[in-house]
Amino acid sequence: MESKVRYLWNWGLAFDENRLLRKLESMAKEGWMLDGMTTLRYRLVKDEPQDLKYAMDYKQVKPEEEAEYFSLFAEEGWKQICSLQGIHFFCANQDAVAIHTDWITEMEKYSGYRQSSFRTMVISAVCFVCVFMLGEINALSFLGRGENWVIVIALAASAAIFTPSLMMVIAYKSYMRKIEAGKN
Repeated sequence: MESKVRYLWNWGLAFDENRLLRKLESMAKEGWMLDGMTTLRYRLVKDEPQDLKYAMDYKQVKPEEEAEYFSLFAEEGWKQICSLQGIHFFCANQDAVAIHTDWITEMEKYSGYRQSSFRTMVISAVCFVCVFMLGEINALSFLGRGENWVIVIALAASAAIFTPSLMMVIAYKSYMRKIEAGKN
């Protein structure tokens, strides 16, 4: 018996957004519809095959503003499927007008994530440098020799936060260059 649920890994939207949207469209033609998402994967459920197109929008929306925000898309034929941390997935029939129709709205799509990613990147870099310097000047020597793992864990945590933020900033810059080049 075939499973009614399938999962796709999230390889990072920073560099993989268009490939993911095309993959979701291909899966919908086979009857696998996006149903939800987590940080690491997308959940698809078995349904009737459909010829859909998918789109995404990045916007932090307050709970009291969600209905109005999603109704703007619904007016143009887009159905909100799932959202996570300001990332919203929509689907529509192939004849629906694209969500982002010009270079200005395309740039606005990424502006909120550029700011938050850059802020997170700077904060994690400062934390990394501070922890590194504390380790270098041996400020945590009161922990004893066997407790230096605290510094290693703190450095690893800072690097783990810094790296994805840096990737988002680089991806944002890359998208902006492409949008700027295509606007003429």
